[in-house]
Amino acid sequence: MKHRIIFVGGIHGVSKSTFCKSMASRINAKYFSASGLIMMAKKSEIAKGKRVENIHMNQDILVDAINVNLNDRMLYILDGHFCLIKENGEISKVPEQTYRSISPMALVVLRDEPHKIYARLDKRDNKKYNLEFIRTFQEQELNYAVFIANSLDIPYISCNPFTDHNHVHRFISDIIEKEII
Repeated sequence: MKHRIIFVGGIHGVSKSTFCKSMASRINAKYFSASGLIMMAKKSEIAKGKRVENIHMNQDILVDAINVNLNDRMLYILDGHFCLIKENGEISKVPEQTYRSISPMALVVLRDEPHKIYARLDKRDNKKYNLEFIRTFQEQELNYAVFIANSLDIPYISCNPFTDHNHVHRFISDIIEKEII
């Protein structure tokens, strides 16, 4: 089944949830987070501290949850990641097959200044993150997102969630219009 999904990615603390909720209401879409769908399917919490225990298994659960919970008529905003932090602290790419299975219409990649992400993570999680790690994590997230978009041959946009709302709204509206034609 083909779903009408706009996939919004970005590292932890870039404000995906806030951005996605706002954008979903602007374009009359339903919003889900990948981690929320995984938790709903697993009926348990994912690893604490943003580290993921079994990336491949969680992605399979995500794809199954999408197939069970989403229909092919509604437009969805799905927030998630292109890279995750493994239990040992290493950055790991989400398998390309995950995006092939999700089959999004387009990708939106959120980015912000690393020091602003650092401040949000500190406030939200009450944890100190290494600023250079945040910079590297975001760079890998952005690069892999472009790779995925090119591999799937779908449009993508990279933007700041605080300053580019109208630009992203136009981008998504254009995608939806092309789908109708």
